Amino acid sequence: MKIELSYQYCDLDKQHQFGIVAEPYQAYANWIWFYMGALLREYPAIMLYPFQVSKVIKKYKYINDAERQAKYIVYQIKKKLNDQNK
Repeated sequence: MKIELSYQYCDLDKQHQFGIVAEPYQAYANWIWFYMGALLREYPAIMLYPFQVSKVIKKYKYINDAERQAKYIVYQIKKKLNDQNK
């Protein structure tokens, strides 16, 4: 299984858009989305999509721990947002 994180900034909506593609295990992907929602509450200007939005910025391998996987993805999202604000 692989997980891909993609990113683009929408000037029209002034939103950061992240796409997460997790295949082929949908049940596992649902748990990743659940944990990511809990970890990203403080960022209201983020849109998460279940498809690739633009350029892939990070690829992850399956690690059989959805909470830890979500933390890795959220870390990369926060890193990207901090880079954009500089």
